[in-house]
Amino acid sequence: MEITQILDKIYILNPGYVLRNDITRAVLATRDNSSYHSLDVNDVSTILHPAFAMLLSFFNGSSTLKETLNEVSSYFNISFDGALKTVSKLIDNKSGVAVEYDGHFFYLPQNVLIERKVDRTENYRPEDFEIETEVDLEHERLNKPIYASFLVSNRCVTDCIYCYADKRRIYDCTIPFPRILELIDEAKTLGIISFDIQGGELFLYKDWDKLLKALYAAGYSVYISTKYPLSEWEIDRLKATGTKEIQVSLDSIYGNDLMTNLRVGPGYRDRILKSIEALDKAGIRIKIKGVVTGPIFNYSRIEEYVNYFDKFTGVEVVELTAPSHSLYKTAKEFSNYRLREEQLDSLLELAEKEKNRHHFELRTDIPSREGYLSKEEKQKSFYARSSCSGNMSSFMILPDGNVTYCEETYFNPNLMLGNILESSIMDVWSSERARNLFYLPKSIFPNDSPCSSCKEFEDCRYSKGICWVDVMAAYGEDKWLYPTPDCPYAPVPLNDIKVW
Repeated sequence: MEITQILDKIYILNPGYVLRNDITRAVLATRDNSSYHSLDVNDVSTILHPAFAMLLSFFNGSSTLKETLNEVSSYFNISFDGALKTVSKLIDNKSGVAVEYDGHFFYLPQNVLIERKVDRTENYRPEDFEIETEVDLEHERLNKPIYASFLVSNRCVTDCIYCYADKRRIYDCTIPFPRILELIDEAKTLGIISFDIQGGELFLYKDWDKLLKALYAAGYSVYISTKYPLSEWEIDRLKATGTKEIQVSLDSIYGNDLMTNLRVGPGYRDRILKSIEALDKAGIRIKIKGVVTGPIFNYSRIEEYVNYFDKFTGVEVVELTAPSHSLYKTAKEFSNYRLREEQLDSLLELAEKEKNRHHFELRTDIPSREGYLSKEEKQKSFYARSSCSGNMSSFMILPDGNVTYCEETYFNPNLMLGNILESSIMDVWSSERARNLFYLPKSIFPNDSPCSSCKEFEDCRYSKGICWVDVMAAYGEDKWLYPTPDCPYAPVPLNDIKVW
């Protein structure tokens, strides 16, 4: 990149990223809005020194790069060349970069600063990131959460054979709607980036339209996933909320397949296909997601399924996926509905063959086949794992007001952080209960858990964390203090939870 050629161009902080003041540091995270995905952003949440957030705040689209660098050099009392040296690493960077400030290294994702082609909807000032305490770049758990989820109910219109939800008891929402509105306002005030709706089925909640309107009014982009056959009247009601897109989870276009996979009645197939047609006619963008299980696997039927959606201009994505082990299903049940290796290979082959033949994007989210890993390879893979955001940067509100880690830990009493009927979001997040759950001491781990004697305990548990759901799915809910099965020191799982 020739710097002299771009000094007169205008660069902005990529609108796909947001900055937040986290009391003792700053945070850069991905905006929860699919319309920004075309800006080629990483899905990321990373801790920054406040000074770096201040620097990025200057890139608001009001000045050329040369003018912005002059402002930066004046504000930080550094030379123009010094400002240029720091900033040049972040202009149209095609991969993440490690940057150093005041003896600390931290990570910045790809395409941090890009040429202005769209305006930012949220700009910042350097003073937004002033802090009144010592800078903390060591602790991974955020001082303020940035992601929230709300499980309105665990009630569904289907009874999927692969269901990932805890439906041992059905919970409908008992949180008063005025309290929900208060929570949305508090989330916005705290700078929470996303406020997702989880299910169960959203459209079985009586105030679903009022909830959507409130979230949109607060600036949240709501990801709706449904198996509910919406009527034309309900679609009009949905459109009136301002909803622009929706995911319809549909595993097949054959009625007998749906009766097998979803355990629905014979009329369900016609109603859900009619609903997709009406959504398309209403101009709502549609993503179709299908879970292909062993009992319904049929190559030619999957081809027909993909081709069926060619007639809908509003269908933008069709995604094929394979079921993984559910914490709430037995090993025998999983063996009955999982795909065999040859079926997984066939599904991936079909997706590759068909991917450029349609107006929509055809994709799969089937993980790569791992094969055998040596202990050293397993160790390397484990250390490179993604972080668990639960109780680190995110939380989930349950229908009764209790707060837990994520959408799959559900009602497990060991993982409850608090209750928003009794406390504010920040009171729950900063409570002794929530903090102690994240920083569980090694001393409470039972002797039969390898974690109890692990020399890497703090580096593992207090940095990236572990997936509680995988632990309990692999070893049982009573073994929640075991390591994740991907850990190189983990015992052999009682349950095979892998897709392959």
